[in-house]
Amino acid sequence: MRLPLGLLLASLLIAQSSAAITVTDALTGQPLADAKVTLGPVDFASHRASIEKLLASTKDGDKMARRPKLQVATDLSGVARFEGVLPGACLISIARKGYVDAQQRGFQHRRIEVDALAGDVKLSIALTPTASLSGVLAGEDDEPLPGATFHAQLDGGNSYYGEVGEGGRFHLDGLEPGRYRIRLSLRTEQVRASLKPRGGEQWGYPVSFFHPGVEAAAQAEVMQLTAGIDHRVVMRTPRTAHQRLWHGA
Repeated sequence: MRLPLGLLLASLLIAQSSAAITVTDALTGQPLADAKVTLGPVDFASHRASIEKLLASTKDGDKMARRPKLQVATDLSGVARFEGVLPGACLISIARKGYVDAQQRGFQHRRIEVDALAGDVKLSIALTPTASLSGVLAGEDDEPLPGATFHAQLDGGNSYYGEVGEGGRFHLDGLEPGRYRIRLSLRTEQVRASLKPRGGEQWGYPVSFFHPGVEAAAQAEVMQLTAGIDHRVVMRTPRTAHQRLWHGA
């Protein structure tokens, strides 16, 4: 099989590198197989420019410059091997069920510099086992409150969302270990149905509240979630005085 002339010229004229990225368990140090490692340029334009200087008029050069990110799964020894990596700054992201990269939050990814003259790139990355959170949401009368929105906020980190299911049960997995504040938001009809007269006022569940049943974030209980553990909690919300008039209640 013959390579197109443009790709053949590119392989000869443009220095490329290989990369070996080892992924391990941060707690045990054991290699992690089947982790999806993605390697891509920070700026496609910078990679494109290095090719266009040599192959400005070839379609093959254009295709090579626009090629998608590379993704490789780690083998049984926890190593993902990449060939034909173009020089320049690259971003690395890793996905493995049951694990999280503490340095990979939101749009923040690991970054490396690939220099063909410096030789092949070797890097080791340790992933942290995730935590999970399970529990039940109930009202003041112990009635389950399915359909509420569940929000777990990591101090200085990601937010995780879920919905309370049947029987008021909820579950969130894949959580980065750390300190969390848990907030619940009820549906309008749930708040309206909870209203009861008390001392000349209407009392009902708040629209939004924090664990353990407080409305102010500063009063919320901070939960420490540990790697590899399913934490369980029962959440209840008391009724509070409502100033708002709920028409039709």
